[in-house]
Amino acid sequence: MLLQRKKKYVLLAAAGTVLFFEEQDVIRSHQQQSSGMLQLVVWVALKQEGFGASLQHYNPLIGVEIKKEWKLLDSWQLIAQMPFGKPTAPAGEKEFKPLDERVKFFK
Repeated sequence: MLLQRKKKYVLLAAAGTVLFFEEQDVIRSHQQQSSGMLQLVVWVALKQEGFGASLQHYNPLIGVEIKKEWKLLDSWQLIAQMPFGKPTAPAGEKEFKPLDERVKFFK
Protein backbone atom coordinates (compact mmCIF):
# COMPACT_ATOMS: atom_id res chain seq x y z
CA MET A 1 0.00 0.00 0.00
CA LEU A 2 1.40 3.38 -0.99
CA LEU A 3 1.38 5.98 1.78
CA GLN A 4 2.31 9.63 1.85
CA ARG A 5 4.22 10.41 5.03
CA LYS A 6 5.40 13.98 5.37
CA LYS A 7 5.59 14.17 1.59
CA LYS A 8 7.63 10.95 1.39
CA TYR A 9 6.22 8.15 -0.74
CA VAL A 10 6.76 4.67 0.67
CA LEU A 11 5.15 1.26 0.61
CA LEU A 12 4.36 -0.27 3.98
CA ALA A 13 7.17 -2.44 5.36
CA ALA A 14 9.62 -1.38 2.62
CA ALA A 15 13.19 -0.47 3.57
CA GLY A 16 13.35 1.92 0.63
CA THR A 17 12.21 2.39 -2.94
CA VAL A 18 13.86 2.97 -6.32
CA LEU A 19 12.03 5.32 -8.68
CA PHE A 20 12.78 4.94 -12.39
CA PHE A 21 12.52 8.04 -14.55
CA GLU A 22 13.26 8.63 -18.20
CA GLU A 23 14.33 11.99 -19.59
CA GLN A 24 11.81 12.20 -22.42
CA ASP A 25 13.75 14.84 -24.38
CA VAL A 26 16.73 12.46 -24.53
CA ILE A 27 14.52 9.48 -25.38
CA ARG A 28 12.94 11.39 -28.25
CA SER A 29 16.35 12.38 -29.57
CA HIS A 30 17.62 8.79 -29.47
CA GLN A 31 14.31 7.03 -30.18
CA GLN A 32 15.16 4.21 -27.77
CA GLN A 33 14.14 3.01 -24.35
CA SER A 34 16.36 1.07 -21.98
CA SER A 35 14.58 1.47 -18.65
CA GLY A 36 13.58 -2.21 -18.50
CA MET A 37 17.19 -3.37 -18.58
CA LEU A 38 18.11 -0.86 -15.86
CA GLN A 39 15.25 -2.12 -13.70
CA LEU A 40 16.44 -5.71 -14.14
CA VAL A 41 20.03 -4.81 -13.21
CA VAL A 42 18.91 -2.91 -10.08
CA TRP A 43 16.63 -5.83 -9.07
CA VAL A 44 19.51 -8.32 -9.45
CA ALA A 45 21.88 -6.04 -7.51
CA LEU A 46 19.37 -5.71 -4.66
CA LYS A 47 18.86 -9.50 -4.62
CA GLN A 48 22.62 -10.06 -4.40
CA GLU A 49 22.60 -7.88 -1.28
CA GLY A 50 19.84 -9.97 0.31
CA PHE A 51 16.88 -7.72 -0.50
CA GLY A 52 13.57 -8.59 -2.06
CA ALA A 53 11.79 -6.17 -4.37
CA SER A 54 8.65 -5.63 -6.38
CA LEU A 55 8.20 -3.52 -9.48
CA GLN A 56 5.20 -1.21 -9.74
CA HIS A 57 3.99 0.53 -12.90
CA TYR A 58 1.25 2.80 -11.60
CA ASN A 59 3.18 6.04 -11.91
CA PRO A 60 0.32 8.32 -13.00
CA LEU A 61 -0.91 8.11 -9.41
CA ILE A 62 2.24 9.54 -7.86
CA GLY A 63 4.44 10.91 -10.66
CA VAL A 64 3.21 14.51 -10.55
CA GLU A 65 3.57 14.83 -6.78
CA ILE A 66 7.03 13.22 -6.77
CA LYS A 67 8.24 15.62 -9.48
CA LYS A 68 6.95 18.56 -7.40
CA GLU A 69 8.57 17.24 -4.21
CA TRP A 70 12.05 16.92 -5.72
CA LYS A 71 11.68 19.77 -8.23
CA LEU A 72 12.31 17.52 -11.23
CA LEU A 73 12.08 18.66 -14.82
CA ASP A 74 8.70 18.40 -16.51
CA SER A 75 10.34 16.31 -19.23
CA TRP A 76 11.16 13.57 -16.68
CA GLN A 77 8.54 10.82 -16.66
CA LEU A 78 8.25 8.33 -13.80
CA ILE A 79 8.41 4.87 -15.40
CA ALA A 80 8.40 2.54 -12.40
CA GLN A 81 8.81 2.26 -8.66
CA MET A 82 10.77 -0.56 -7.01
CA PRO A 83 10.18 -0.81 -3.25
CA PHE A 84 12.70 -3.11 -1.60
CA GLY A 85 13.40 -4.57 1.81
CA LYS A 86 14.40 -7.72 3.63
CA PRO A 87 12.09 -10.60 2.59
CA THR A 88 9.79 -11.91 5.32
CA ALA A 89 8.66 -14.95 3.30
CA PRO A 90 9.69 -16.65 0.07
CA ALA A 91 8.04 -15.43 -3.11
CA GLY A 92 4.95 -17.38 -4.04
CA GLU A 93 4.40 -19.21 -7.29
CA LYS A 94 3.42 -16.92 -10.12
CA GLU A 95 0.55 -17.95 -12.36
CA PHE A 96 0.52 -17.03 -16.03
CA LYS A 97 -2.30 -16.89 -18.51
CA PRO A 98 -1.80 -19.08 -21.58
CA LEU A 99 0.68 -17.59 -24.03
CA ASP A 100 -1.95 -17.05 -26.73
CA GLU A 101 -3.84 -14.80 -24.26
CA ARG A 102 -0.75 -12.76 -23.37
CA VAL A 103 0.97 -12.26 -26.71
CA LYS A 104 -0.69 -10.92 -29.84
CA PHE A 105 0.83 -11.12 -33.31
CA PHE A 106 -0.43 -8.90 -36.10
CA LYS A 107 0.34 -9.29 -39.79
